[in-house]
Amino acid sequence: IEKGDTIIKINSTLFNEKIITLKNQIAIEKATLNDLNTGQKRETISEHLKKIELAKKDLEYWTNELNRIIPLYEKDLVSQADYARVKINFNKSEYQLNILEETLMVLTTGEKDETIDLIKTKIDSYQDLLDIYQNRINNFNIIAPFSGEVNYNIDTNCIVQILNTEKYIIKIPVRVKDYVFVQDIKDIEIKIDGYDRIFKAKKIDFDRNLKRNQYEQYYILNAELLNPDSLIRPELIAKAKIKTGHISFLDYFKRTFDF
Repeated sequence: IEKGDTIIKINSTLFNEKIITLKNQIAIEKATLNDLNTGQKRETISEHLKKIELAKKDLEYWTNELNRIIPLYEKDLVSQADYARVKINFNKSEYQLNILEETLMVLTTGEKDETIDLIKTKIDSYQDLLDIYQNRINNFNIIAPFSGEVNYNIDTNCIVQILNTEKYIIKIPVRVKDYVFVQDIKDIEIKIDGYDRIFKAKKIDFDRNLKRNQYEQYYILNAELLNPDSLIRPELIAKAKIKTGHISFLDYFKRTFDF
């Protein structure tokens, strides 16, 4: 991946549901507005009442479905997708009935101009809400802060890991008794078994915490690899040779013979 790429996109069922509902509301309002603006002959009140009755039956059906699926969803007996489908259809049916009832008022009162202004206001309001939710959805994307490699499903506590391949940090254990000898580092050489090339590294710092195994205590020296190639991979084990400045014969003797 490259820096700035999207590595995770989080989907929110709640926000997706609201976005779909708002889009449906806008579409319904625009259809009603178009009918009023074009001056098309509108249906009779009796025909419209039939549509309202059908819309009420549809809403009743989805209300029953929603009441049935909510307790199942709360007990994880149905999927989130099934619950979202029912909830979206319920909202759509509810808004459809509201629009039909508002249109009935226009048919019975003849207040066309006032209704057009009301519908335009609703469309603007719905669009503003839609823009807000879509911007929030976009903020649910996780962007790579640097270039590298992505590993997914690492473990139960980590779903994604980004390995920075622009810079490799070498972790070199240094025994406590050798710590004094690596204060003045001249050079660090990294050697990989079965590979002739010698890699160079430069010292960064030491970890503050002291480590230990069953034999002895040691520090961790952090060093940056200066000339990596495709052979170098994260968590690769290699041999490190640290070249230091001049030491006395006595110090060399002590270190060599563990005196």
